[in-house]
Amino acid sequence: MKLADDDHLIFTMNPPFPDQPQLADYMGTPSPIIGEKIKQVLETITITGSQYFPASVRFGGKLHKNYYFWHIYLEIACLHMDRSEVKQRRASLSIRTISLDETILNRISESGRWVFRLAESTSRILVHERVVEKVMAIKPTGIRFIRVDQWNIGSAFR
Repeated sequence: MKLADDDHLIFTMNPPFPDQPQLADYMGTPSPIIGEKIKQVLETITITGSQYFPASVRFGGKLHKNYYFWHIYLEIACLHMDRSEVKQRRASLSIRTISLDETILNRISESGRWVFRLAESTSRILVHERVVEKVMAIKPTGIRFIRVDQWNIGSAFR
């Protein structure tokens, strides 16, 4: 990632590439890269704790614009430790299954938790089902959502 002259971020995709590569509407990194149509949907909702930075993706010798670095900085510590399957590994947690603590979530307005990072494991981005419905209505490419009660450590490989 680097900063271009016009103050937008440039992300470079490096080989190896698939046989017929295509850029998607969503590309996962620690903070997602999203296309214009996903951003337009998200902007119809007031999402606390996130912001969009103009970005381009360098891919296959071309610079593809109309992307955004979606910085999600809201973190909520709401992992129910007794119902989740977790292992402490030095300074971090290894999470095998997730259960959320409704007591904590109920103290936060629904709109205050549309999208957030799980504070106990900030690589996990949680998206409220109402936001999921709006995003999936546009049939974006490159993204899928897994319900919290169905997520496990192997979900990425399904």
